[in-house]
Amino acid sequence: MQKGEYLDKNVGPVLDELKRRGLEESILVVYVGDHGYPLGHQGRFEKHSIWEPAVRAPLIVRRGTGSGQVKTNEALVEFVDLVPTILEELKVSGMTGLQGKSFVPVINGKTHKHRDSVFSEYLVTTG
Repeated sequence: MQKGEYLDKNVGPVLDELKRRGLEESILVVYVGDHGYPLGHQGRFEKHSIWEPAVRAPLIVRRGTGSGQVKTNEALVEFVDLVPTILEELKVSGMTGLQGKSFVPVINGKTHKHRDSVFSEYLVTTG
C-alpha cells in the first residue's frame, strides 16, 4: 500500500456513510492516530525513544465539506488541546479547569501558530 492508502481505506467509508446519510455538513470528524515506528531512524525500529518520529502523531479535523480543499498546517498542538477545540466547535461553554487550549483559530485559517513548543515525556527504565 502507498502512503495514505490505508488511512483512505479505513476512514473513507466512514466519511462516505456520513455523506450517504446527509450528515456530513453537521458532524465534526476528528482522526487521531498513534505515533509510528521510526523504521530505521537513528538505527531504531521500536517506539521506545523520544525522537520526533516516535512522538509525532497524525491529527485530522474535518468540519463539513467546506471547499473540498485539503489544508495542512504544521502548527504545534497537543492531544490535551482536543477537548477545548471540540467543545468550542460544538459551542459548548461553561467548562472550566481544562488543561489544553482550543486550536479553532488554526482550523479557521486565522493563524498558522498555536503553541511555541509541545512536550513529551519518556520514562527510562533499567532492566
